[in-house]
Amino acid sequence: MNDWVNIAKANLTRLLTPMDIPAMRRDLDKPENIHWLIRNLGINNSSHEDYRETMTKLLSLNGILARPSAEVPFTLGRNKQ
Repeated sequence: MNDWVNIAKANLTRLLTPMDIPAMRRDLDKPENIHWLIRNLGINNSSHEDYRETMTKLLSLNGILARPSAEVPFTLGRNKQ
């Protein structure tokens, strides 16, 4: 799962780079920044062309990180049994 999380964070960083957000909120290793972005990204960026995609990825990442790893039944899209 760490590989997926790292890839998701890299993709989000790429999407967030041209957006108007404080530099301190760009650190996606802090869960409070992910929560802050979910709540506040639309204030100055709702008309940005990548806003919807960015919000979808933020919500997905937040959902995965909120679950204990034992509850996540997949690794990189493949079921382990």
